[in-house]
Amino acid sequence: MEPSPHFFSMAKEVIPEREFSDFKNSLLKDPVTGLKLNSRKPISQPDFDGAELVPWNASGRILKERPSFTNDPFFHAGIYYVQDPSAMFAEYIVVQLEDLLPTEPVIGDLCAAPGGKSVGLLNHLNGRGVLFSNEIIPKRFQVLKDNLTKWGHTNVMLSNHRIDQLLKLPPLFDLLLMDVPCSGEGMFRKSEAAVKAWTPELVEMNAERQKELMQKALRLVKPGGIVIYCTCTLNRTENEAVITGLGEEFEVEGIDLKYPDEWILLETTENNHQFIRFLPHRVKGGGMTWSCFKMLENDHDPGISIKKRPQLSELSSGKRKVLSGIFDPKKMEGHTLFEDERGQIHLMSRKQRSLWDLITGYVKCSTLPIGTFRKDRFKPHHFSAMAGFHYQAANPLSLNLSQSRNYLRRQTFSTSASLSKGYRIVKYHNASLGWAKVHKDGKKWTNLYPTAHRIIN
Repeated sequence: MEPSPHFFSMAKEVIPEREFSDFKNSLLKDPVTGLKLNSRKPISQPDFDGAELVPWNASGRILKERPSFTNDPFFHAGIYYVQDPSAMFAEYIVVQLEDLLPTEPVIGDLCAAPGGKSVGLLNHLNGRGVLFSNEIIPKRFQVLKDNLTKWGHTNVMLSNHRIDQLLKLPPLFDLLLMDVPCSGEGMFRKSEAAVKAWTPELVEMNAERQKELMQKALRLVKPGGIVIYCTCTLNRTENEAVITGLGEEFEVEGIDLKYPDEWILLETTENNHQFIRFLPHRVKGGGMTWSCFKMLENDHDPGISIKKRPQLSELSSGKRKVLSGIFDPKKMEGHTLFEDERGQIHLMSRKQRSLWDLITGYVKCSTLPIGTFRKDRFKPHHFSAMAGFHYQAANPLSLNLSQSRNYLRRQTFSTSASLSKGYRIVKYHNASLGWAKVHKDGKKWTNLYPTAHRIIN
């Protein structure tokens, strides 16, 4: 289905005239399939035959064709995340601006679902600092949580709030990423529904929404902090008009990014703000626009914290002993274990705990718990398997491809393995898939793969 003539009219405002025919033809081609490898899970990386490197992201790959990700155990193990290459530019920007950020930055991703930008930021942080990942829509928040669980990085905090609710907080972020809702022009090759839905009125409606979101979100950025703005659109209304208008209310300063000429990105400047566009006829990726700037001042005053904080207590020696039989303490160094009022166990760095204490005085947020105690009985959560806290040599349940797929369907089946009683990690080619509970005879076991994550087919 060909996009509306109004779309092409808007596109002519940014696409060079000599390239317009190539641009139109590119929208009729199949979308590119890209993926991002997990920096914390280098083991058993899948071999994608003939995959190209993404020029602006060392962890990115461009595939020759789209495989069945649903049937690939490596996908469910969080070894990689499927993402359009143009959307992988965020990490490149953060690397370029590294000198402007503290060693342990607090980064916000406030329109985070489904999680592609968040997993990229976690790749870059590699355990440093804290990522605050927020999504307002409950169903999308659950998708975000599931994807971050699979990714297995611990330095993340999650929230499910409107941005105006977050304004109860003081300025928190050293860096803020705003991948704002948009009219979806960059999705045209992937989604006929996006083509049908696009209208000039949709563009205007989204632009107003984007301005409102940005006017609120910027109040959460520390003075001197960095803001990255992106949309999967190409029009000026949802990009230049939104960003340049912020200068009427905020003290901001545009940041110019440097990048190799051979990437053939389209760069424009308006009111001292740089805009970088990924055009589908120039790059192997979808259409996107990026811009970044610095917050020079921020006088946001949230007022006094009045919310009662959730209680966290350090684990007793007895409970720590129970966990030491399941998890490798060396893999938890630099972190402290806490138990909340529901018996959930949280693993936090000092930076994470101080941020928890600050945020929960105003709004709810959570980490990804590693398990739950019911009295003195402990049950590990799926996240602890994805984070790799288990002992690597601790008698895992190793499965072949067919068995792994059955495990991911949450089936229980017999194996020839003789396993010791207790919680055992389930592995496919040394990649952790989840937990199983082995019973006393060493042959029978219970599949603990999360029901909500299971393969249906």
